[in-house]
Order: sequence, then structure tokens, then C-alpha cells
Amino acid sequence: NSGGSSQTAMFTNITTTTTYTVTVTDGNGCQGTDTHTVTVNPLPTPAITGPASVCSGGNATLDAGAGYSTYAWSNSGGSGQTAMYSNITAMTTYTVTVTDGNGCQGTDTHTVTVNPLPTPTVNGPTSVCSGGNATLDAGAGYSTYIWSNSGGSSQTAMFTNITTTTTYTVTVTDANNCQGTDTHTVTVPANDPPVISCPGPVNIACSSHVPTVNLAAPAASDNCGTPSISHDGDATSNQTCANRKTVTRTYRATDSGGLSATCNQVITVFDNVKPVFTSVPANMTVQCNSVPAVGTPVATDGCGGGVTITYDGQTSVAGTCPDAYTITRQWTATDACGNTQTATQRITVVDTQLPNFTSTPANVTVQCNAIPNPASAIATDNCDNMVAVTYNGQTSTVGTCPNAYTLTRRWTAMDNCGNTRSVSQRITVVDNGKPVFTALPANVTIGCTGPIPPVGSATASDACTGLVTVTYIGQTTVSGTCPASYQIKRTWRATDVCGNSTVATQTIQVADSGAPVFTSVPAALTISCTAPLPPVGTPTATDACGGYVQITFLGQVATGSGCAANYTITRTWRADDLCGNTAMTTQLITILGTSYGPQETENRTQGAERPNSIHPQEGRPQGSPLRIQPNPTTDWLWVDLSDFDREVVTISVYNDLGQAVLVRQVVLVDNHKISLSLREAGASAGIYTLSLRGASVSAVKRVVLTD
Repeated sequence: NSGGSSQTAMFTNITTTTTYTVTVTDGNGCQGTDTHTVTVNPLPTPAITGPASVCSGGNATLDAGAGYSTYAWSNSGGSGQTAMYSNITAMTTYTVTVTDGNGCQGTDTHTVTVNPLPTPTVNGPTSVCSGGNATLDAGAGYSTYIWSNSGGSSQTAMFTNITTTTTYTVTVTDANNCQGTDTHTVTVPANDPPVISCPGPVNIACSSHVPTVNLAAPAASDNCGTPSISHDGDATSNQTCANRKTVTRTYRATDSGGLSATCNQVITVFDNVKPVFTSVPANMTVQCNSVPAVGTPVATDGCGGGVTITYDGQTSVAGTCPDAYTITRQWTATDACGNTQTATQRITVVDTQLPNFTSTPANVTVQCNAIPNPASAIATDNCDNMVAVTYNGQTSTVGTCPNAYTLTRRWTAMDNCGNTRSVSQRITVVDNGKPVFTALPANVTIGCTGPIPPVGSATASDACTGLVTVTYIGQTTVSGTCPASYQIKRTWRATDVCGNSTVATQTIQVADSGAPVFTSVPAALTISCTAPLPPVGTPTATDACGGYVQITFLGQVATGSGCAANYTITRTWRADDLCGNTAMTTQLITILGTSYGPQETENRTQGAERPNSIHPQEGRPQGSPLRIQPNPTTDWLWVDLSDFDREVVTISVYNDLGQAVLVRQVVLVDNHKISLSLREAGASAGIYTLSLRGASVSAVKRVVLTD
């Protein structure tokens, strides 16, 4: 046990029972051993009991427990089992040391916490009038309350009929069972008049702003309670207008004993508030021709009185041009106390509107030879009565040909503020006028046998500038009413530089005015009246212009009959060419008379008349001319048959070849006029022969049918 090598050994901090061994060696070198057991006794463990806390200034008795030989307390607590500590004001830790029967010592500690004493504060009136009452309050949060003067054991105590100055005490106990006290003295003074003070002076602008009576506004006190406040009235002075005056207001304080005191509040009304314009014509920017009339502003007075508004007039400040300037209009509003306020309206007058043309040359389309001179344009302005209009000249735009283009003429109107507007006139120059022939071969009429004239020359001019080209186009032939009567039309075209052209025609009329010529006619002859008449012969004829010649036997006329005397028979033919020219020829037959009986003479007369009944183309020997309308015709014919009254008439129409194209037989009773349609009969344009044959009379007529 590390006891060392000395005669003695010191062993420390022995906590358990231990056996110690020593080995010794003598002078002979012999050794011997011995053991020694040391028993360890436990230390005593005292436990202090006592209060853990005390009220400040309180006492604490501590007990270390019985069974120990000795006790030693700290803080002068003595040497007994218990220790008494008094007037403890701070937290303190106390120690005890004890000794048991084995001489072993043990210690223990005990801490005592100090709780502060409660500090109640009594609240309540400090004075009451004699016989008055006072309610005192010690404050909440305590366990118990004890009031002096029979005040009871509640937080509050009601003390009545107090006639002398008295001090009241309350003792309270808190949750730690600590006690505290407080006192409160209620004084009963002598009865004096109350004291009152009014609110300070008030300065306002309007009578309507005078404050209403406020009984809570004055401050009043009384040594015997709270006095009552009343209003004695208002007095007005120094008034010069409705809102300029002095109002003196008097308040009165009265205590319970009937004593009173007064104070005055001075309210000065002085209207220095200017009227306020609630509506003023707005600032604006207007055109020079739209300056508005003077408006009517509206103003009110801050004190509610009437306001008079006066228009002060306007001033004008020139601008950059005569019709641009600024107008300032001013109004003054005055209230009943002479306070004034002014308002202005600023009207900025501008001239930004452009002049307007009221008369401008219209856009036109003209021929190239009829371009008008520049006309005048007229303009007006909303403000300027004398608008300057300037002609700026013209520009030309090329068109499709030299004489077709566009002219643009421009005018500018400017007012006295420099606003400008331009207008244009568009002149569309066209050349659709045709050239005019100034020389052309004259129209001529020639016979069908004459020479055709050579082609001549034509010239032409144009109303506009530029060369006119004349071109001979050629000739055409136009058939006439017959083969030898026609027209030759020669045409020239004149074209100007813009392609406009016109044509002119020379007409050469080829006419057939020559009558046919009989080349063979039956010769004149003489026969005996007893001899038969020779048959009708067939003459021949030709036409200088060529073509077919129609020969028509017109009949025969006898100057007598029978054999009693000589007489003649004249046979007549007509030659018609294709153009309606006619020639007549006759054959004279002389009849030599003899002496025969009446019956024979009658037979001869009948025999002589026989040809009239067998030749539809024979002429009428006697009577009025055959009447036909119209002739020439395009279709219908009206035939007058008055000479054939109550006869059966055969109507025949022959073409120029002697072919019948229409045959009709009619009986004439009342209607002596009939109509014929050649077209319905299939006839085309040409020359026809109309034959009428009745019981006693025959007649023929040439008819021309045209398209």
C-alpha cells in the first residue's frame, strides 16, 4: 500500500476498511512480517429542516436532527440541535457541522429565501366636504385586506359621513402570507367658493364658426366637491359687419353650498377670408373666328354670405400674326365684409385653319386646240377677309401622243397668319378631233360609155399641230338600180399624229341615160280590107351600154273599119333597157277599102279586133290611163280598175323574160281597187309588166320593184 520503508507509514484518504502489512529485516538479515487492519467508519449526514422562505424581517428556526454528539451552526446559530435566526432581510444559506459517537463529522446547509413585503397604495379622495363619503381602494392582487375604522376586509372600503379629517389604514396579506400596510388621510376642509377658469380666447373668421356652448370646456374646482357649470350668455360688441365682431361668453361654477364664481371667454370674429371662385370660364385655345362671349363665373364666401362678382374687362397681348393673340379676362368677387378675390381666364387665340377655296377652275378635258387661259381662283378664310391667292404656274405630263397630255395648274391661298392651302386644276388635253380634208377630187357623173377618170389627189389639215398623213385606200363599186347604172367610190384616209383619222369619198356616178335603139322594125305595108291582117311582127333593139332590151308590143290603133273607106292601123312597140330607158317604134298598116255588105264589114271589124283578145300585152286602145300606185314599189301595188266596171278581169304580171309570176282573176262589182303583193308572188327587184284584160278592154303597164 505504498507505505514506504521507514519505521512508520502514513496512509491518507482511507475510504474503506484496509489491512496493511509490514516486512522488517534485522541485523542478521532475517525478515519478519506483521499485518494491521484499519476499519473505516461512515461520516454522519445531518439534514436541516426549516422554512425555505420568510417574509422580509421575519424569523426562521432550523433543526439539524437528533443523535449527534455536537452541533456547530454558522451565523451565530449556536451549538444546539436547533438554531433560531431572526430579522432575516436577505436570502441566506445556513451551515451546521455535527460530530457522531465515532468522532466523525458531517455538515449540511439550508438556504432561506426572503419574500418582499407587499406595498399596497390606497387610492381615493384626499378631501371631502363635511358629512361626505369616501371610497378607498387598496389595489387588487392580495389575499386578504383588513381596514381600520371598521372598513371591512375587501379591496375597497366605504367610509360615510366623514366630519373630521381622518387617517385610514389597510393591512394586506399576499400569496406568501407576507403583510404590508398603507395609510390614506381624508381631509374635511372649510366650505369656500368654487374656482373656475374659462377656455382661452378664440379667433375665428366667420360667425358661423363661433363654437357652441361647451359646459365641459371651463375648468372648475371646489374644496367641497365638484361644482356644476352653467352658461350665463354671450354678449356681442365691436360689430362692423356680419362677420366682424367680439363675442364675450360667460360661464358660471356653483358648488353644493350654493357658492358660485364666473369667468369669461372672448371670441373674436374677424372675416379676412377671401371669396372662392367655384366656377371660372376655363382657359382655352380657340380659332380666331371662335372667340367666346364673356362667361359668367360663380363664387362663394367662406362665411356663407352673398358675393358680388364684377367683370373687370379684358386685355390683349399680340401674338406672331394679326389673328394670333392672347386675351386675359378678369373678374373680382367681393364678400359682405369687403374681402376680394380675382380670377382670370386666358384665351389663346390661334389661326391654324387653312384658307378654303370657294371658287376654283374646274378640271376639264379639252381638245388640243382649245386649251383655256389660266383662270382665277377665289379663297376665303375664317378670319382674314383678304386672302392672297397666287397662281403658281402649270406643269405638263406627257400623254400617249404629242397632242394628248395633262396640264396641272396650281394656285396657293395664304392668310395673314401664313396658313396656306393649294388647289390644282387638271386639264386633260386630248386630240380626238379628226383631220379635215381641204382638197378632194369632186364627185362626177359620167355616162356608161365614157372613160373612168384617173385617181386624183386629196389633202387634209388638223386643228392641232403635227403632220397629217393622207392615204389612198382604193375604190369600190356600188351597184345601182340597173347594170349600167352604178357608183365608183374612191376613198382616202387622213390620219393625224394622235391616230385620229377620217375618210373622204369621191363618188363617180356611172349613169345609163341613153334610150335603146331599134335595129329592126316590121316594115309599113298596105293591104286590102279583105285581106287578113298580118300577124304582129317582132322588132329588135340594142342598148349602147349593153344588156338585155325588153321589147313590148303596146297594141294597135285603127282609124276606121270595114271596107267602106281607107284607114290605117298603127302597131306600136316599146323597147326598155335594163335601166328603164325606153324607145318607141311603130308599124303603119294601110287598109284599102272596097264596097262590101254590112255583115261582112262587121265580121271584118270583129276580125280586126281579135288580136286584142289573144295578146295580154296589148295596150288600151281607148280610155283613161292605167292608174297604179306606188311605182316604183318595194312590194305592194294598188291598181285602179274603174274602167272595168262589172267585168271579169284577168290580172297578170310578167318578168322581163315574159314569164308569168302572178295571175289573178277578179269580178268587179263595188270595189274597183285591189292590192297586189309582188313579194308574196316570189318576185325580186327588177322590171315587170302588169297586164289587165277584161271583156272589152285590155291594158299593160311597166312596174319597177326595188329593194
